Amino acid sequence: METKLPNTNYPFLPAHTESGILISSRDWTDTIIGAPATWPAVLNTHLTTILYAPLPMFLWWGAEAVQFHNDAALALMSDAPSQAPGEILDHYWPRQSKEMRAHIAEVMETGKALRSSEVLIPVIKNGYPEDSYYTFNYSPVADETGAIKAVLAICTEDATRFLSSGSTTGEHETAFRESILQAPVGITIVRGPDFIVETANNTYLQLIGRTKEAFVGRSLFDSLPEVTQLIRPIFESVVKTGQAYKGEEFEITLHRYGKEEKTWFNFVYHPLRNEKNIVDGIIVIANEVTELVLAKYALQESELRFRSLIAQSPIAMCIFRGKDLVIELANDTMVKTLWRRETAAIQDKKLLDVFP
Repeated sequence: METKLPNTNYPFLPAHTESGILISSRDWTDTIIGAPATWPAVLNTHLTTILYAPLPMFLWWGAEAVQFHNDAALALMSDAPSQAPGEILDHYWPRQSKEMRAHIAEVMETGKALRSSEVLIPVIKNGYPEDSYYTFNYSPVADETGAIKAVLAICTEDATRFLSSGSTTGEHETAFRESILQAPVGITIVRGPDFIVETANNTYLQLIGRTKEAFVGRSLFDSLPEVTQLIRPIFESVVKTGQAYKGEEFEITLHRYGKEEKTWFNFVYHPLRNEKNIVDGIIVIANEVTELVLAKYALQESELRFRSLIAQSPIAMCIFRGKDLVIELANDTMVKTLWRRETAAIQDKKLLDVFP
């Protein structure tokens, strides 16, 4: 008997990615969502986006939450019996599925994005699972009619959970400093009223575009004068109050690698105390999230363009939200010509309240 192989000619799937190859080589005929030839344009478009992305990204399609993911996300699924895309969410996340499904349901119901921070995930590093903390940014995915069909999640490692203690004194000093150098996030330690850099790992040096020779042993603000006005008052407050400062998607302009760049970071500034319990330094833990923020902006811009298209369309169009069919957006053709209402009278109202 002749075996019929699945069709692998899908232009929206990047052929050079592992996840793209797994999707195109699978026989989808008897799956929940059917063959790729029948998939809607909104699914194909978002698959292309996530498969090319350098950040871990997930797409959960439909009420069943059929999962697609990119190569960067594979390391996060060490608990999964297999990592090929196309199974329901629970297959990949046996420990986190309940919480994740709750978030997905909320996004699909409300149409609003949400953030889930400090999610514990065993990640494969150097061939072994290691507990790591991630932030998941969930966003709704709507089709051309405005109906929410899926949820997209962009993930970043949560640098703020790397630090478990505010002191570097005592018998664990050597191990502590070694962990700084090997950390996957940017870390530096500054001391004294001038905030002299005591140490910085390679990840941090790469983030700021400086060499060890030009950075360590100098005041951080001599090396990074462009951040002085914004960051120095925060440093001084941490030293004065002894309270850590946490920033999320914090915008800052850096001069690095020969050019000025607008960047965004998640970070924590944690006070360090000496043997007299006096704050004499700060440990900085930073993770750049510029790509994440730009991706979110791109999604927001796409939504704005979509809403503008609806508003300007000569065809009657509207968007309903949730199971109660709350009127989120309706263009003039729909409101004034068909419904014969004023926009203020229908906006954010349930359809059955407007037309009982």
